[in-house]
Amino acid sequence: METVLSTEEHIKTVAQKLFMEKGFAGTTIRDIATEAETNVALVNYYFRSKDKLFEQIMKESLHKFFGILLEFFNKDIPLKEKIEWQIEEEFKFLENNSDLPLFITNELKMNSLTVFNKSTLIESFNTSLFSKQVEIAVANGDIEPITASELVFFVLSNIHYVFISKELIKSISNYDEDAYKSYIQRHKERVKSYILNYIFMGK
Repeated sequence: METVLSTEEHIKTVAQKLFMEKGFAGTTIRDIATEAETNVALVNYYFRSKDKLFEQIMKESLHKFFGILLEFFNKDIPLKEKIEWQIEEEFKFLENNSDLPLFITNELKMNSLTVFNKSTLIESFNTSLFSKQVEIAVANGDIEPITASELVFFVLSNIHYVFISKELIKSISNYDEDAYKSYIQRHKERVKSYILNYIFMGK
């Protein structure tokens, strides 16, 4: 049983790497089988088809991407602390998963939102304590009028680009890897300051 599970996980790991490098359309079952040093029949045995394999990887990627946020968003702590935490954790996460945002964005666009709509993430977010806290804060005039989803993506949009465009930033700014990492830390503090001051109107 252990060998079967490890073989299945190995195929999935190889497939995710190829999907991220070449996209869904540019990756074939034969590519995956060759890279995993197995055969097409075995890949189909575990996952039935490339579509099913991709769907499983996308669901796991979405949960990896948003799952940690949802868990924290339901903790009973002040809204401002949650936003600060989101910024900190998002930077930490992307330092180790910098290819994931572009992969998810590209594949959702190319393959429609079918996988995402099947996910429970949307419902979980809409009913989270974080969403209720945002609604209450807006109603009380404590923060700028904004929805919970708009707030999350406002934060994400100020973070993701510096990872997606890493090589462009290094080239234009003449940064080596250490200089780029220092820049990321400065950018994180700016994002935190700018977003919190804007959302909470300097309070």
